[in-house]
Amino acid sequence: MYTDPKIQESIRKVEAARAENVKLSPARMSAEEKENLLKTFHPDYRENQFTTLRIGPNKGGKVPLPGAHANAPPGGVRRLVRQAVVGLQDHLRGAQ
Repeated sequence: MYTDPKIQESIRKVEAARAENVKLSPARMSAEEKENLLKTFHPDYRENQFTTLRIGPNKGGKVPLPGAHANAPPGGVRRLVRQAVVGLQDHLRGAQ
C-alpha cells in the first residue's frame, strides 16, 4: 500500500517496537500532576505569560503578553517543547 521507502522503514520500526509498547501500562496522572505539568510547560498556564488589564471594561482580567514566546528561555519554544517531552517521559518511567 505504501511504497515510499521512508514510510516502509517507519512501519518496520513501529512493528518492531509494538511488542514492547504493548507491555507498557503507564499510570494515569493525578489532577495535581497534570496541573503541575501544565503550569510548568503550557503557555496558557504559565503566570509569566500573562499581564493584568489596567483599564477598560475588562479591567483586572488576564490577557496574554504580546510576543509572550519572546520571553522563552534561550533555545526558544522548541527547547520548551523538548523539556516538556523529557519531563513527560521521566514521569512515565517513574510510573512503571
